[in-house]
Amino acid sequence: MDIFLSVFQAVAIMFGIGIIGFAIIHRKMVDANIFALIIPIIVDVALPCLIFFNIISKFNTEKIIELWQFPAAWVLETIYFFILSVFFGKISNNNIRKEFTVSLFYQNGIFFPIIILSQIYGDNSSQLVYLFIFTVFYPTFFFNTYSFFFKKFSATNKKDILKEVINLALIATIIALIFKITGTDAYLPDFIVKIFQKVGAVTIPLLMITIGGNIYLDLQKKKKFQLSENIKFVLVKNFIFPILTIFIIHFLKIKGNLALILFLESAVPPITAIPIFIGKAGGNSSIANQFLLSSFIISLFSIPVMFYLYQLIV
Repeated sequence: MDIFLSVFQAVAIMFGIGIIGFAIIHRKMVDANIFALIIPIIVDVALPCLIFFNIISKFNTEKIIELWQFPAAWVLETIYFFILSVFFGKISNNNIRKEFTVSLFYQNGIFFPIIILSQIYGDNSSQLVYLFIFTVFYPTFFFNTYSFFFKKFSATNKKDILKEVINLALIATIIALIFKITGTDAYLPDFIVKIFQKVGAVTIPLLMITIGGNIYLDLQKKKKFQLSENIKFVLVKNFIFPILTIFIIHFLKIKGNLALILFLESAVPPITAIPIFIGKAGGNSSIANQFLLSSFIISLFSIPVMFYLYQLIV
């Protein structure tokens, strides 16, 4: 039961920070438009710093041969998620089927696992490095594929497309791996590494505060809550996805860090930016917000339960 409590605490930490963001906007301590400024700081500054620091400080070059398995497994799991999303998307109403499918397909594959892995294995765990290697192409994939589900495309010119493909998280991963593989990381001054550590440390708090604030703003819009659709979404996203994945991992006899990350990717809620990008692509951002909020709340219980099941079976 210790693993259940550890995972519960990890998710509860995210909830607690999110509540702070909710309260900040509710009390009008800052202007709601501040989130438009914070999100680029999280994605383009804090997250790349977090990735760079973790690879530089925790990656073991003796395990370099294992690296190829993780991006390759990400490709296969992405195809698997796509098939599941399209299949289960058919249970939703026709008018929100695209939003239902897209929200199933794009998981919160980086931030949720970071907190869970840090809580269970510690902030200096090697599992974080494997997570970053596993998701190295995920931001690029997300930015360049979500709009294909809708008629309106996000990238309007070559510069936009190039910016989304060559993102700073990918650049930080590649540069850090080059330093480690060549051994030149030994020549990096300690104060430089600590700068990346300190900046990277604000990634999760800023993200969760932003989520909490956005939840408050969405509730203020007083849109009708579609209970039946949200129940269907949570059942699929929070329970069916991870249960199916656990049994596939068991059947294929996948072990170690790869099995753990494959499972976590299947158990987490949708990526937090999905309502924003669904709206940008011409979809219904309100229902996407509802799916995100419902899955996020239920994950407080579903992730610990699924993790406990994973420990029992795998």
